[in-house]
Amino acid sequence: MSLLRAPEGGSERETLEDDTATPFVDRRKPGSRRRDGAVLLKSDATPIALLSKPLLAALAQRGTLRSYPAKTLLLHEADTSHYLFVVISGGLKAFGTSRLGRDVIYRTLGPGDVFGELGLDGGASSTSVMTLERSSCSLLQNTQVPELMAEFPDFGQFLFGRLVSQVRAGNANVKQLALDTAYVRLAHLLESLEHTLVDGQRMLCKRLTQQAIGERIGCSREMVSRLLQRMRKAGLIAIDGQRIVLLRDSPSQID
Repeated sequence: MSLLRAPEGGSERETLEDDTATPFVDRRKPGSRRRDGAVLLKSDATPIALLSKPLLAALAQRGTLRSYPAKTLLLHEADTSHYLFVVISGGLKAFGTSRLGRDVIYRTLGPGDVFGELGLDGGASSTSVMTLERSSCSLLQNTQVPELMAEFPDFGQFLFGRLVSQVRAGNANVKQLALDTAYVRLAHLLESLEHTLVDGQRMLCKRLTQQAIGERIGCSREMVSRLLQRMRKAGLIAIDGQRIVLLRDSPSQID
């Protein structure tokens, strides 16, 4: 039986601890730190291109290197950015926030990623970006970008390919949210997350609360609890502390 085949029965509450976020409206300015609000780590449906190491090193030298602690807001949606951020180290999230303070994550960012590119035309940003851990970025002024594209043709190709990939990934995410069941979305999420082999079984590397999982797949924490319990009863997963262990091989399609 595969993860993508929904087992029957079971609605007991899952034992994973949860940290339900209090409704919060993010009114902080870029550069400030945010203490609450849910962190949603939705996996990308389509891989997004990263800068090659040589090009990353070259761009890092041309910009202003800055380091930021975790939970620092670097870019706020609807604001105009005068910089293209090149991620050197750490991890960040690009997200949007509702009036009630609920976050939706568009993608996560790591070394070799860039953000702020939507401001290259002088328009406002459509996303906010916050650090998930201590991170460093090289800040390139928007006026530098055309010069760098001329000096490094691969950089222009990278930006073009990245925008295409983001459109493709966005379409796939909308399709998944609109057409797939919550069970299928959960199965896809679990199978796409980074894991490590422990005694021949795949254990997810990161500990995720039910709240975080629910935000990733667009459903309530209570629904996640019921679905995890069904998977456990069917022998598809096990819970080791707060880490999920996948007990069956990943399928390529629904059985």
